[in-house]
Amino acid sequence: MLNIRIAEPARWVTLTNYGWCGAAQQSERSSLTLTPMPPPGRIVCLNGTSSAGKSSIAGALQELLHPEVWLVCGIDTFLSMGSASAFEDHSIHYWRPAPGGGVWCDPMPAGMRLLAGGYRAAAALALAGNNVVFDDVSLDEQLLKECADSFSPFDSLFVGVRCDIDVLVQRELQRGDRRVGAAVGMAAKAHEHASYDIEVDTTSTSSDDCARRIIERLNSGPPGTALAQLSRT
Repeated sequence: MLNIRIAEPARWVTLTNYGWCGAAQQSERSSLTLTPMPPPGRIVCLNGTSSAGKSSIAGALQELLHPEVWLVCGIDTFLSMGSASAFEDHSIHYWRPAPGGGVWCDPMPAGMRLLAGGYRAAAALALAGNNVVFDDVSLDEQLLKECADSFSPFDSLFVGVRCDIDVLVQRELQRGDRRVGAAVGMAAKAHEHASYDIEVDTTSTSSDDCARRIIERLNSGPPGTALAQLSRT
């Protein structure tokens, strides 16, 4: 525990150690007590197209890693913060035909800010000592760089989640809550600028088995370096 005693009147003191930053104006002698923050958490970032199985893998990771606590958030978590009107008038993103078929999501400036903030918010959770699984679709090279810059300072693992097109189409139709064509349109684009620490394929491999592979790499393999390399590019 760190005790800071301030004796000078009206002195501005900036506290940046122990994970807390702020300024306090003290008009008379006082004492501040700060509790050191726990060690940073770890981050597993799952990247892949819509309906590839990322959410199922994230849930499996939570269960298989229990009693260690892992929090799940991702692109949908933060996009859901926008209003219906913002989506209707394309203030956050708009859908356009993808060159290889299906549709692709282009983020607008407000969407870019929102998603960049999402990466930083997840990093803040990790900084506070929480383990985080981030469910992502890399929509833009700039956003991929934001992801890498935000997550690479931590013990992080970048996971590519792939699936055959025919299976993606079937899953998308079965779900009924996704824009038709998104899975196909994003399939190649989501991986366009990415390189991974590990890849899994959900075409014929269960979510639990994919999660077990990730956990084996997380706990027994070499530390992840993919996000750090992307951050330096």
